[in-house]
Amino acid sequence: MDEQERSTQPLGALSLEELKVLFGFTEREAAAFSGQPLSRVWTVENPVQGDFLVGILAQEAIPAIYQSYRDSAYDGIFIPSRGFGTIITRDHHGQRALTVIEAVVKTIERESELSEENQEEAAGEEPAE
Repeated sequence: MDEQERSTQPLGALSLEELKVLFGFTEREAAAFSGQPLSRVWTVENPVQGDFLVGILAQEAIPAIYQSYRDSAYDGIFIPSRGFGTIITRDHHGQRALTVIEAVVKTIERESELSEENQEEAAGEEPAE
């Protein structure tokens, strides 16, 4: 396809290969989970946490995906009972992924507690005259 044909081609007529390039999809990402037993290792509290934890697992060379439970048809009625989604990884990476996630979540919770304590201490101090 030459450049002139491509410029007149409507956006909806992109080929599958062009869409893969556009979204940064690689076959390696899909192959990481094909034909492998999977396990749900963590229920996430919000979508940001899900994306963050998948990124942390990627840094640890643990392939994982975040499956959102968001369903616009039901406007989130299942979120209180099921959570926002789950982190899924290969079954044989499950325990290692859970250990990493628990360590990260505990660290974030502890940092949050320390930050709150520091803010309370700063609010309780009277300015020196």
